[in-house]
Amino acid sequence: MKTLSQRLDEYLALRRSMGFVLSFDERVLRKFANYGDENGFDRITTPLFLDWKANYGSADNNTWSHRLGMVRRFASGVTA
Repeated sequence: MKTLSQRLDEYLALRRSMGFVLSFDERVLRKFANYGDENGFDRITTPLFLDWKANYGSADNNTWSHRLGMVRRFASGVTA
């Protein structure tokens, strides 16, 4: 089974091959994937996101909404 970090590498490679520039998204998603890997998550789930949010640091709702959008795009682009 692949780790979230391995899946993130594949996702970023695919998106970049389509012309997306993802430097900011990569920084956020890398922290998300590393958190998931370090805490035993092997799938992107709502509990993972909420746990990461609770432990990532403070930010306003707009920032978390943007981060959730990044994670949702990552989740929709991940294959098993």
